[in-house]
Amino acid sequence: MKHLTFDPKSFLKTTKHTDTQDSDTQSKVSARAWYDRKYIGYEIAELSEAKDNNEKPPITFKILDRQFTIHSDLYDIADEIRDSRNILDLKDGWDHSTGKAVRPELYFKCIDFLLMYTNYIHKIYNIVIDAPEINLIPSGSIDLSWRTQGARMLVNLKYKDNEFLATFYGYHKSNMLPHEGFIDILKVDESMAVWMKQLK
Repeated sequence: MKHLTFDPKSFLKTTKHTDTQDSDTQSKVSARAWYDRKYIGYEIAELSEAKDNNEKPPITFKILDRQFTIHSDLYDIADEIRDSRNILDLKDGWDHSTGKAVRPELYFKCIDFLLMYTNYIHKIYNIVIDAPEINLIPSGSIDLSWRTQGARMLVNLKYKDNEFLATFYGYHKSNMLPHEGFIDILKVDESMAVWMKQLK
């Protein structure tokens, strides 16, 4: 339980009694003081806890016409997404060569994919995975790249043949066994979510 927000010494003050007060009256006063200290104090502390718990509202921000709301625990993910919005400003030739501009719908598919997995892992396993680097590739596709103490993972999202596709490659440092293939960007793959728990 959190500390009370008022002076706890006030609970220790005793009521002054005159000599005419009998022990019965003093006993009732003491009992009342104990009741106030035990129950009223706890109620105030609980209200203080509730207030503290509400001090971190969800993180909300907007990119173009899309608004995102993210749990406050995922602030690193939110920061990386907000930083990545500059990708949308890049034009063809952004790399001083043949680099292609990103399709806005691909960018948002990428962000939705990232949030889908990070929110799921946080909600189901109470784990906050690290924020990946979000980078535009000269081909016009987007990479999500994780390099953590426990694992490495690269997810590439692209638009090809009129559909959005995602491939991944990664390994856990504990065994170095490669994990790769295609991944559904519209729904969570439970086995993939379990694997991604190491990205922290």
